[in-house]
Amino acid sequence: MKKLLILSVLLLASCAGAPAESEAEGTATFLDLVVTVSALPTATNTPTNTPIPTVTPTPTATPWIFPTPRWDPVDSWPFGLPGMINPIQPAWTDDVEVYVLLGSDYASWRRNLVTGTDNTDAFVILIVNKQTERISMISVPRDLYVFLPGFGMQRINTAWRLGGQQMVADTLRYNFGLPMHGYAYVRMSAFSRFIDDALHGIDVDVKSSVYDHCGDMEIDLLPGMHFMDGPKTLCYVRVRMYDSAFARQNRQREVLRAMKGKFLEIATDNPATIAGEILALYQSEHRYTDVSLFDVLRLLPVALDAEIVEYQMDYNIDMVHFTHPQSGAWLISPPDPQCMYTLMWHATMGEPWEILPDGVCSPDK
Repeated sequence: MKKLLILSVLLLASCAGAPAESEAEGTATFLDLVVTVSALPTATNTPTNTPIPTVTPTPTATPWIFPTPRWDPVDSWPFGLPGMINPIQPAWTDDVEVYVLLGSDYASWRRNLVTGTDNTDAFVILIVNKQTERISMISVPRDLYVFLPGFGMQRINTAWRLGGQQMVADTLRYNFGLPMHGYAYVRMSAFSRFIDDALHGIDVDVKSSVYDHCGDMEIDLLPGMHFMDGPKTLCYVRVRMYDSAFARQNRQREVLRAMKGKFLEIATDNPATIAGEILALYQSEHRYTDVSLFDVLRLLPVALDAEIVEYQMDYNIDMVHFTHPQSGAWLISPPDPQCMYTLMWHATMGEPWEILPDGVCSPDK
């Protein structure tokens, strides 16, 4: 099979106009190349993580040294460096792929402000388990206080602004024990246009009543199905003044479900082609991703039929709200490392979360 593949590539290259070489000059023939390449030793993939064969209700965390903690005490923390949390041990197997969806608060009128520029206030982790055919969707609070390698303890929504996709990947690995196989980032206005241009609006199943404003736009919705165009969808996923940031995360997941539903509606006959067209529309105008068309087509069969299990990181999983003593920032401290590992491991399996009375994280039995 390897020989056939290599031969096919070489033949295609020759059809593309590559100059022909004469065998009389001592150059290798196609057959010689195939034999030579196929005779090379086969590379073996050395996994970067150790699969965990079994799970106990209270797994023991082990030290992890990557990324190496580095501090920036000059500008990052003028009031002193808060204590660093411990890294989380690997919480996945080879059957799992992890993707991060990032919604930025960037807006042109905010460019001159010191804060609020390109912070990812929507931070959703998608865990695709190809063996169980489940997709876990985890809403992460923008105010979660995590360790950012090179910057110390900060809110997780600053990771993209401080270091782009690599900082997001390192942050995910350090604080959740998860790798990052890909990401998708979008700014507000570009998200609104994507809803209109790619999906032509979506039908959102609103679970709870909501009333709020986005500038001149009013959101006043009762539970039930509501059609939303791009601007209304953007407003719906942003508002939080009259309820909470956790309620906003619920609305963000409602919109993601609606987007999947609209895709299934318009792509019934040819999902691969439609997925490619939507990806092409996405990859422009402040909408960035390192997910390729090959990745989309590879995961599409799983995504179409997968059971989606939703999670929300909130006070029900031993997270505590506190106020920064100097800046006054409203922050959320994550569970302890052992608890976080357990939560992430069960999320990779698509199993529910629960906190037992003694504060230990455990699967819901």
